[in-house]
Amino acid sequence: MKQRIISGVVGGGLTILALVFHSTVFFNIFVAVVSVIAVYEAMHSTRMVRNNALFAAALVYDAIAMFFPLMDLNISVLLSIVYVLAIMCIGLKFNRTIAVKEISFVVMLAVVVTLPFMIVAAFGRATDGVLALLITFGGAWFCDIGAYFVGSFFGSHKIAPVISPKKTYEGAVGGILANVILFIILGAIWGGAVLENGESLNWILLIFLAVVTSFTGMLGDLSFSFIKRKCGIKDYGNLIPGHGGALDRFDSIIATAPVVCALLQIFPIVIRMV
Repeated sequence: MKQRIISGVVGGGLTILALVFHSTVFFNIFVAVVSVIAVYEAMHSTRMVRNNALFAAALVYDAIAMFFPLMDLNISVLLSIVYVLAIMCIGLKFNRTIAVKEISFVVMLAVVVTLPFMIVAAFGRATDGVLALLITFGGAWFCDIGAYFVGSFFGSHKIAPVISPKKTYEGAVGGILANVILFIILGAIWGGAVLENGESLNWILLIFLAVVTSFTGMLGDLSFSFIKRKCGIKDYGNLIPGHGGALDRFDSIIATAPVVCALLQIFPIVIRMV
């Protein structure tokens, strides 16, 4: 427990430090490092990808993709096409030894891991991007913290005992309530310290996001736990003491970031008077 808390505090501090530099290239570098480690862990720990060329291509593309928000859209599309063609060439080159499941897993990672982290990187330069980042990280992680403590004391009804034995419905409710409280505090601070005259916070959307990010965070956690169970591994890595690897810590972010992005594209979190 002590080790888990210390690692959480250190990790949270590093994340906050990265947010301070959200509008600089250093933020993209930070996200690129975390994302590359997550992709590496997914391929290495599961042993789903054994071809070195395919392994390297996936890591290189993942790293480059974190800088797509800084590039022209046409260049980003072109680089993605090059990556797809590279995968095809690798498959043909090593047709005798490479397995279809290796290629399928790498393609899945590009959608399931690389894309969400790229959205996180894009938030850094977006209007109200810092608030979007706080909603994404806070919504995923604070729900996990609330669910952990409430589940430890009151949890008795298991959600998915085979996939994640410690997760309970009581803990899930505690996580949702913790998120709602966090978002109310976040909204009050943001409205008082950041918003200017003529700007107001969309409270209905904020509370809705508190609930939605709770569910997406748990969904991401359970989904990657499912992969671990199927592959017979406990953690994706040992980078973070008490938590496992980067993918173990950011699995909830992976499911949360795209949903937050989609909702904020439709509904503004900050209402500005024209």
